[in-house]
Amino acid sequence: MTSYRPLKAAWFDLAFGGRGTGPGQFNTGHGITIPPGTRRIDVADRANGKIDRFTRHGQYLSTLRMPMGSLPCDIDYLGRYAVVAALDGPDKSKGAPIYLLEDDRLVSTIFPKDDLGLVNFKHVHNAVLRETGGKLYIIAQAWNPGDFAVLEQVVP
Repeated sequence: MTSYRPLKAAWFDLAFGGRGTGPGQFNTGHGITIPPGTRRIDVADRANGKIDRFTRHGQYLSTLRMPMGSLPCDIDYLGRYAVVAALDGPDKSKGAPIYLLEDDRLVSTIFPKDDLGLVNFKHVHNAVLRETGGKLYIIAQAWNPGDFAVLEQVVP
């Protein structure tokens, strides 16, 4: 896109990725994120359990793998942290996980259904990370029936 003015927007002819399981390919390309302060494009590939990273010109850079059996829907960033919502995780009986990463390393896994008793959170579709008053908050959305939850960081 060359302009953000709606009546004057022009689009570049750019396509990248393609169907497959290799680096930079998707089986279910899902959430697309531009991490703040970067010119990178991150794409959640649900079926392949990964986040693929590209330049703004569509050139493959790297892959961030999620735990085996996870179906990531999107990724959101806040500084050194990232949050990944997954439609399913390795253990389907626990409901869908929300992964918290620090510098691309998995540091915490939250199961809203199993850990917090949020029965409608069998599948998590989106999650964002925000900071307010020195605390982190995860705002998550269940895929069906569409419930939302705000999870507050508790510091002992």
